[in-house]
Amino acid sequence: MYFNSPYDQYSNLHHPYCKICCNSGEISQFNELNERSQHYKSEITKKTRSYVTLACTSCRDKKEKCSGEAICANCKRHNRECVYIKPTKKRGPKPKDKKPIITPALANLLNPVV
Repeated sequence: MYFNSPYDQYSNLHHPYCKICCNSGEISQFNELNERSQHYKSEITKKTRSYVTLACTSCRDKKEKCSGEAICANCKRHNRECVYIKPTKKRGPKPKDKKPIITPALANLLNPVV
């Protein structure tokens, strides 16, 4: 039987320390697995992810992690052309217009016809 996590084999139990569901061997087994998983979790959380602000077109098309270098690692490995295209749309809030908006009615008030 294959388990994705140490807790999967105990998923049908009421809770890990239930005297009805568990005998003492299962409880000690659970404690050991719990200690191991806590150790692995602490090792995993120490790793930091690196992010690239812009991926090359081939990595983006293939949905691969791009290293962001002039010629990225994936393109070097697969002998592909490595091209970076700057995005046309800018993200974030739009800049506010500094010009006042003049409607035709307001223009008539400012420049009266004599």
